[in-house]
Amino acid sequence: MCLACNPGQMAFIRSAGSRRDFLKYMGAATASAFVASAVEPALAQPASGPADVIFRGGPILTINGKAPRAEAIAIRGNKIVAVGKAEDIQGLNGAKTRVVDLKGRTLMPGLIDPHMHFVFTVFEDWIDVSPITTPDYATVLAKLKAGVAKAKEGEWVRAQQFDSSITRDAHIPTLAELDEISPKNPFFMQESNGHIAYANSLAFKAVGITRDTPNPSGARFVRDANGNLTGRLEEMAAQEVFIKAMPSPSAAEMAGRTKGLIERCASVGCTMVHDNGVGLMAGMQDLALLDAVAGNANSPLRYRGMLISTLMDEWEKQGIKPGRGNDFFRVDGIKAWADGSNQAQTGYQRENYLGTNARGALNYTLAEVTEVIRRSHAGGWQVGVHANGDAAIDMTIDAYEAVLGANPNNDLRHRIEHCSMLHPEQMARMKKLGLSPSFLTGHIRWWALGRGAGGGREDFVPLGLERHGDRDVALRRRCGEPHHERRRRRVLSRRAYSCRSRLARRDDRCRLAMPYGRQDRYARNGQAGGFRHSRAGSDRTGRPDQQDQGQRDLDGRRSAPRGVRPISVSRETRLTPSMARGY
Repeated sequence: MCLACNPGQMAFIRSAGSRRDFLKYMGAATASAFVASAVEPALAQPASGPADVIFRGGPILTINGKAPRAEAIAIRGNKIVAVGKAEDIQGLNGAKTRVVDLKGRTLMPGLIDPHMHFVFTVFEDWIDVSPITTPDYATVLAKLKAGVAKAKEGEWVRAQQFDSSITRDAHIPTLAELDEISPKNPFFMQESNGHIAYANSLAFKAVGITRDTPNPSGARFVRDANGNLTGRLEEMAAQEVFIKAMPSPSAAEMAGRTKGLIERCASVGCTMVHDNGVGLMAGMQDLALLDAVAGNANSPLRYRGMLISTLMDEWEKQGIKPGRGNDFFRVDGIKAWADGSNQAQTGYQRENYLGTNARGALNYTLAEVTEVIRRSHAGGWQVGVHANGDAAIDMTIDAYEAVLGANPNNDLRHRIEHCSMLHPEQMARMKKLGLSPSFLTGHIRWWALGRGAGGGREDFVPLGLERHGDRDVALRRRCGEPHHERRRRRVLSRRAYSCRSRLARRDDRCRLAMPYGRQDRYARNGQAGGFRHSRAGSDRTGRPDQQDQGQRDLDGRRSAPRGVRPISVSRETRLTPSMARGY
């Protein structure tokens, strides 16, 4: 999930980060940790001598086209010093070398999650009723009632990620239903888009809202024909009064939750994660928290982050420079936002959303985005610009062109985050500029086939493939709509690397565009997990090197485009997505 796609959660995160106990906890004890801009050196290691650890006894996948497999690998300090045949690596086996026998198991590079947000741990104690975890309405109700049963009388019960548009048999809950779910506790449930929420009668009473309370500017406490509250809250201003009344986690709790998040990521194979919004919750205090938790030498993975562009003056005032941090936690980029989300219809499109007179909106003008990129590029920062809609992608590419045309530097490997509605001509422009797309596949998998058109996945039929240049584009149309309407959904499915799921029907598999480079994706239980490989000798996520490869899905069947050689992956290898939210 991306933060810009959920303004409701963003409001709660900022509210939590502004609490006094959070700021006090992260104050003097750690303030000095994040002011320094010097880059700490990597762990010391001898230049020669025996290896500290040798892995052997199983297939080793190198992700190197010239030598895709190896028999053994040697490590000295924190560096891989040799990869090759077992007999060659044996020469590095010393008296103190630890030899790990893989016993036939596959050793492969760790996964890199290129887009996540640690601040989502704020919602760790909220009930998750997303369509991914609760696919039908009966399960949603059961989960909510179980959460209420665990709460003490009078405590707030909060739920998140509800989506009536793609949850089977779901409907918009009434105030009576909400009161039945939680008769003795104030209850608040937010939809996945962040624009809509629901509250029961005790919640309205707790915040002092009645049928006579006027609506906030630009928002609504929805009422029925008789003027009675329905329990539905529309837009952020209507939700804020509830959010301010709720308890929020302390900084100590946030530190513990962040540590737990890092451990969960490592448990599913992540060796690096990339946070695309450091500073969103509490500005400089976010850096202090991550210094204390992620920058610890005992961390099981490396943590990289992009600082939010809206605090650029503060970062510069504090002397923060690219690479600030240590080998375990380092900031290396600046994050900006061009638009919102497609499922909330705030992603900025070239054409109106189907059935509406709106095409979303930009968060910033072309001049403003260009200035962020110019300032960051001049400072040596990698830039990631959030852009979901095709018109937002157009503007973002224009902004990059304005800056990179005069001052090219492809080594910074600038990115466009999500690129949900991406067209072939945009891919060509991005390739020319050296921009990397960082795809958010979950949005395509769960919302692309119905959100904008007002129908569910069952309302669409496949139309086959249409050739565009050197790629096939899979087309779908809504049942009963004119055939020409298919053009609006061309970007829903492009042939390159298929993102398969056991939950997806044979004709309901999403596909991803990958015009250059390499991006590996493995699907499990309906979710896609992605990672990118950076250049040799670099720990920065970004534009990958140019080696061909394919993939296997979890059933072991090969799935690769024509002309791409599949990797041979052991059936025993556990290929799972990162559990960190925020793809």
